[in-house]
Amino acid sequence: MKQVLCGGLALIVGLPAYLYINHVYAEQLLNERGHAIHELATAMSAVLAESLNERRREVELLSDTRLFRREPLDDSAFRASLERLQKSYPQYSWIGVADLNGVVQAATHDLLLGQNVAQRPWFAGGLDGVFIGDLHEALLLAKLLPKKGAGPMRFIDIAVPVSGEDGQVRGVLAAHVHWEWAGAVLQVLRPSNAERVGMDILIVNGRGDVIFPEDSRLALPRRGDLPVRAGFFIDNWSGAAPYVTSAVPVREVI
Repeated sequence: MKQVLCGGLALIVGLPAYLYINHVYAEQLLNERGHAIHELATAMSAVLAESLNERRREVELLSDTRLFRREPLDDSAFRASLERLQKSYPQYSWIGVADLNGVVQAATHDLLLGQNVAQRPWFAGGLDGVFIGDLHEALLLAKLLPKKGAGPMRFIDIAVPVSGEDGQVRGVLAAHVHWEWAGAVLQVLRPSNAERVGMDILIVNGRGDVIFPEDSRLALPRRGDLPVRAGFFIDNWSGAAPYVTSAVPVREVI
């Protein structure tokens, strides 16, 4: 089974570093804050990865059911099966099955039914094995789905091969997970005093772009790779006062 890196993402948590107090107390305070936010960032990163991993498992399990192994991909039962999965997790914006030519044979609410998706990265990736793509803006579905929030509609794609009883691949099952799932996950772990103490929680991609929250005005300095270091550090990535910061990678989904 192919292993794919889930987007080059990193989670950054930061607190303002107040350095006007005496040196000894400042060092002790910064160490305490640094260790605390590093533990928080590590926990958030793990929960994000596991949440996405769970979506991957759901899609894989569905592709291995009797319906997917035996019935024609355009069978009417497929739509009902896909919509049951969609109802189980509201952030599934679209789930569909494409044949070997890339033509969508079944989909939730019949969206993209009959269209050719062979050029989409998730289709080629799903033919080879488990595929989890980078965060991207909606293309084909942008005008078909109801808009959520003020920002652009963005998805992470999950795709797996659909094989017959003979083990031969006969199509691709794909799900588009709306990016707002990340906010829902982080909201559960966000400390209740985060705003009061000046804590910022960001998700950045491999290019250093802040992709959560969408309305963030903070800009990370450009680096050659993800701004991830062991433990915590002091940085002025906020563009203003220094922050006690911890950056933790969101690990591969296997």
